[in-house]
Amino acid sequence: MQPKLWIITGANGHFANTLIRELLNQGESVLGFVLPNDTSKALVGLNVLKVEGDITSSSDIERLIDESGTDPSEICLVHAAGIVSIDFKEKERIHEVNVGGTRNVAEICLLKGIGRFIYVSSVHAMMELPNKQSIVEVSEFNPDWVEGLYAKSKAEATREVYKMMKLGLSANLVFPSGMIGPYDFGCSHMTQMVLDYGVGRLKAYVDGGYDFADVRDVAAALIRVVKDREAGDHYILSGEYISVKEIVDVLGEVFPNYQCKLKLPLGLAKASAPLAEIYYRILHQKPLYTRYSLFTLASNSNFSHALASKELGYQPRKADESLRDMALWLIENGRIKKGS
Repeated sequence: MQPKLWIITGANGHFANTLIRELLNQGESVLGFVLPNDTSKALVGLNVLKVEGDITSSSDIERLIDESGTDPSEICLVHAAGIVSIDFKEKERIHEVNVGGTRNVAEICLLKGIGRFIYVSSVHAMMELPNKQSIVEVSEFNPDWVEGLYAKSKAEATREVYKMMKLGLSANLVFPSGMIGPYDFGCSHMTQMVLDYGVGRLKAYVDGGYDFADVRDVAAALIRVVKDREAGDHYILSGEYISVKEIVDVLGEVFPNYQCKLKLPLGLAKASAPLAEIYYRILHQKPLYTRYSLFTLASNSNFSHALASKELGYQPRKADESLRDMALWLIENGRIKKGS
């Protein structure tokens, strides 16, 4: 499909604004859907139209499409909006936005006859396999098969999209692993880790690691899905496994004034995580080592992007390169001062 217009929900988010930048670089027309009164600077200076609204409102989504000035059959709508949180206090809101909002957007796209609907799901929606088995694309999802509020919401939302596809929705799904890289105007978990390291606040690291993909590579792959593949295809867009030790080593090169040398035993980190979460909540800061983040660091993140590499030419860059670019971007944008 060659869309006349791309509509991106959650346009101020890390992935979404990176996707918009890549689309604009390719000469595409883009409309960004943002929350009312969102003060993010993610889209400042970009040649993109903005429409305010809420994905949980059917009338807002209908207005978004109706007022785009484009035949719905020539629109690609990328649904990237969502809440990335593991805070149990936000359980109802997470479900309302991640599940209800996704269902709502998909239903309106089906009703309006949208040319292509792309759902940005997550590898967290997929059931973990034992013994580090390779995790590949599947088409069945169940919130009971995964751990954590966010993962459960993505699994349920993904299942809703597949239901809409059976009813005729022209759609594709992508499943990124942890996304890192520049252009995070908010504060993802990994961005917080870089910020903490850069000011000397990160005092210890733990065992474990995870698979991270560069947000720019994921954006480029999604565009290839729309332009080169048929509706119905879905792809894991993972990157490379990197340990926490390797992460702090890379950050130590960028911020030589601070060196994180203390290795915290995973058992001790898990035991102290509940108290740490309370402590950081009092400080109004995002804790790095939570019960869920520690669970994730010890989980099987052997996600295979073989299908995407074969059919999309997807070749993600090395994780250390992405992490370094992420840190340098934060420095260049005044989020943190570089040590010397």
